[in-house]
Amino acid sequence: MTKNRPSVRLLLHLFWTFFTISPIAFGGGYAIIPVIEKEMRKRGWLGTDELTDVLALSGAAPGAIGVNTATMVGYRLAGFPGSIAALLGIVMPTSLIVLTMAFFFAAFRDNHYIDAALQGIRPAVVAMILYAAFRVWKSSVPDKFTFMLAASTVLILFDFGINPLWAMAAGIAAGIMHFASHRKKAALSHPTQQHDYFFGEGI
Repeated sequence: MTKNRPSVRLLLHLFWTFFTISPIAFGGGYAIIPVIEKEMRKRGWLGTDELTDVLALSGAAPGAIGVNTATMVGYRLAGFPGSIAALLGIVMPTSLIVLTMAFFFAAFRDNHYIDAALQGIRPAVVAMILYAAFRVWKSSVPDKFTFMLAASTVLILFDFGINPLWAMAAGIAAGIMHFASHRKKAALSHPTQQHDYFFGEGI
């Protein structure tokens, strides 16, 4: 996060970047991730690992992941003013588009061309979500533990249909326990050397 007061140019850059991302990210949700990732890499704002952490936190927080991600990226780059600039940038275009569509909903509802366009957009949205999952997978699942955790979470979600928040909570708990276990093993394999101190030693 930028510690000094962010420049107006950076704030405008953040606003405009997310303002241009928002209208082209059809499908919303995770479909917007590839677009955000591309822009972050192009501008050198966030690395892959850092963006993965931002996406994980954004997905765990309530609300739309695109809005959460924009807010966190803005805060990371320019503090609170940056988060406001990015938030306004990503919310304004879609809000205007939705209001316009709602106003003309009666005309669009029976339009066969609009219906055909939506049928074509849906598979493209699925492809974008799968692409986003693949990009995040490469940096989020680097070993057997994370692979088993991801696979078991998918099975639990499909078989039991639990709330995703519980799945995230279980992932957090598993990660903490895994870290604690590794730390304990490292402490046992490399114990600190005990040294008996004698008064006047070294005199």
